[in-house]
Amino acid sequence: MPLRQDLLGIELPLIVQDRALRPLLEESHKIIAYLLAALVAVHVMGALRHHFVKRNTVLRRMTVGIGPQAREEGLRTPSTTP
Repeated sequence: MPLRQDLLGIELPLIVQDRALRPLLEESHKIIAYLLAALVAVHVMGALRHHFVKRNTVLRRMTVGIGPQAREEGLRTPSTTP
């Protein structure tokens, strides 16, 4: 019996009813999920590299509530880094 409800209990229509396509759809779904997870991991590593290795304010600017005052506090910006 196919799954017809998502986590919120909303009724979902069956998009594909061909059982022969199920393995292909499951495999492609898994591959896309791993690619998305890898993309998120690379993005996080890049942000941490800017913060800890390059020591610039990229990560601080992405953080909610921290912005232009970083320059006023004397933190390094890309134009002031040696």
